[in-house]
Amino acid sequence: MADSNDATRKLSGTEIDEQMARIDGINGSAGHTLEDNYLRDLVRQQLAGEITGDEARKLGRQHLALDQHDSTPHS
Repeated sequence: MADSNDATRKLSGTEIDEQMARIDGINGSAGHTLEDNYLRDLVRQQLAGEITGDEARKLGRQHLALDQHDSTPHS
């Protein structure tokens, strides 16, 4: 059984790096990569407990919407 403090314990920088490598491996095995530095930073912030998953998703969606808008050809 997990210690009740595990849910609130902050990850160390090394643990965050290990989790990012794990995420990259899982994505890679499915043929995906996360190359957008802003989105990668959001994942790191979430892992570090600096933002919630909901905040990360909201910021990520906003970023992608802006990025898509910027790449739309202008007439």
